[in-house]
This record gives sequence, structure tokens and C-alpha cells, in this order.
Amino acid sequence: MTNEEKLLPCPFCGGVAEILKISDNGRTIIGCNNTNKCNMLADNTVDNAIKLWNTRHNPHVEIAEELAEALRKIAQQAADENGEWKQEIANQSLQKYEKMKGE
Repeated sequence: MTNEEKLLPCPFCGGVAEILKISDNGRTIIGCNNTNKCNMLADNTVDNAIKLWNTRHNPHVEIAEELAEALRKIAQQAADENGEWKQEIANQSLQKYEKMKGE
């Protein structure tokens, strides 16, 4: 891995990531340009800091995916039961989720 590797967006707020500081003792601070200040300090090389930043985990993404899957099942069940209004509500919620996910 080289420090030319692209920094991924912040997994928490979606802000653009950038290397904020590399100190004389090798500490690297990577953060996002959003006002949320989702910074991370790494007592490692720049390469390791980039790797750590790019593999940070956001549990909210998993929860959102689980909810979307539940909505898909509800929509399918409603379609099977001819519950058109339930299916419409589930599909509208899924569309909102997909739109949010794409932003």
C-alpha cells in the first residue's frame, strides 16, 4: 500500500477525507472536511493511517441494510396477500432509503 492510495469518504458523515497532519514523530491525523470533525489519530505511518481510515466501520450502515431487507420482505408478503397499501408503503420507504444511500 502506498500513500497515494485514495482515502475513502468518512463512513460516519460522508465528508471528504484528507490527511490533516503528519508530525515529526510519525503520527498521522486523517479527518474529514465536514464540520462533524470525524478525526482519527494513528501512531503509525501514513500508509497505515490510510489503511485504518479506509477500513473504519459504521454499524449504522448494517442496521439500515437490515431494515431495508425487512421492508423488502414486508412488500413481498403484502403483494402475496394482495395488501396493496402495505406494499406501497414498504416500497416508498425502500425508495427513500435507496435515494439516501446514493447521496
